[in-house]
Amino acid sequence: MSMKQTSPGKVKDEWINTTCGACYCGCAIKVRCVNGEPIKIEGIPGSTMGGAGICGKGVASLMYHYDPNRLKKPLKRTNPEKGLGVDPQWKEISWEEAIDEISERMKKIIADDPYKILISNQTQRASDGPHNHVIKYAHAFGQDPHPGL
Repeated sequence: MSMKQTSPGKVKDEWINTTCGACYCGCAIKVRCVNGEPIKIEGIPGSTMGGAGICGKGVASLMYHYDPNRLKKPLKRTNPEKGLGVDPQWKEISWEEAIDEISERMKKIIADDPYKILISNQTQRASDGPHNHVIKYAHAFGQDPHPGL
């Protein structure tokens, strides 16, 4: 692996605390980044999320970042025809274009019937774990992700 230099002779080596996304558990992890590139993942000792370690799936999740087939930009289907053997004719679009298009579609659905929207958060309550982005997403569209609780 080649190291990008931040400036001549300087290497930025840091550990960043975050949560693992390899499964629904959301264990506490720290990621070692050298010049912004992740090179190692470890559990956070004493953490209440995942104990002191991290499973093999979490450690191996570093491979997702370096997968040559990993999607790095949003894709838009340009072929309206769907079916087995039909080429969807994917086209790369900007993040702004993707957000604008999804927002417009969501606004139309909410105006028609907000109960047509399903927000799923795997097997845990969004407010109990590290996946609070689900709560923020639901509230952005005026939805209560825990009705009746």
